[in-house]
Amino acid sequence: MPQEEIPSDVNESAVSDAKPSDSVLEPAWTGCRYSMKAFRFKAICLLILSVVLPAMAAYLVRSAGQEKYRLWLYGGTAALLVVLWAALLAKMIYRHYTISYKLDRDHLLLTRGFFRQTTDTILIPQIDDISKVQTLVDRLVNRVGTIEIYANDRSGGHILLEAVDDPHKAFESIDLLRKEYIRRRGIKPFVSYDQGGDVGDAGLHLE
Repeated sequence: MPQEEIPSDVNESAVSDAKPSDSVLEPAWTGCRYSMKAFRFKAICLLILSVVLPAMAAYLVRSAGQEKYRLWLYGGTAALLVVLWAALLAKMIYRHYTISYKLDRDHLLLTRGFFRQTTDTILIPQIDDISKVQTLVDRLVNRVGTIEIYANDRSGGHILLEAVDDPHKAFESIDLLRKEYIRRRGIKPFVSYDQGGDVGDAGLHLE
């Protein structure tokens, strides 16, 4: 008996009807905001710079015969550091309060923006693949990570959840929900190919 294929452009209502709403599985990770810890390494570097630059200015004033430029050197150094710290703090606060992620057993929501806020919704059965990415700095210093999601929806198929606090728990929670949906509904991911042999949109088919 031939398998029934669900097209890659399946609408949300159709997928929503098939979601495992009767599942008792609740995710351990339910979401977070863009973590301020993502700026920890930059803050450390700026802190070091805040010590080095005044020391260099003092050296120039005292040892290089630049007494007449003392006010300019000290003032310029202080102004530069104030601008750098203000820019870092503004970026931290803006991203933390304008980017957030929320997960329940049926949806993943990505909200962005302040004056014009947008929310992208990804149904769990639309997630084809997921991966966790952490740089060396993210692992050792910032302690955050990026979750890459490849989805079969209108978002373009590639969604990034950046600066996620406790990325391992987030990855495990989303992946567990995806696998639970596949197990309960007997749905497998498949890859369709066009006539030219290129990989097309990923979709789902029923057993």
